[in-house]
Amino acid sequence: MPRSRNAVETVDVHLSTTRQVRELLERLADTGRFGKNASEVGEELLRAKLREVELEGWLEKRRPASKRGSRRG
Repeated sequence: MPRSRNAVETVDVHLSTTRQVRELLERLADTGRFGKNASEVGEELLRAKLREVELEGWLEKRRPASKRGSRRG
């Protein structure tokens, strides 16, 4: 049975890395812990690191996007 479509909108990002990193991602994919393939593992590890960087204060929290035409003086 195929997996259901991801409800979260995604975008493609092209990332070049070394053969060693690719092999490590594939080894982790074999465990199934972080994803089923190298791309999923890479995305999960990147997301985790970005959360860590944000918690450490390196990224400011983004303000909610304002609606168009609702500028305040």
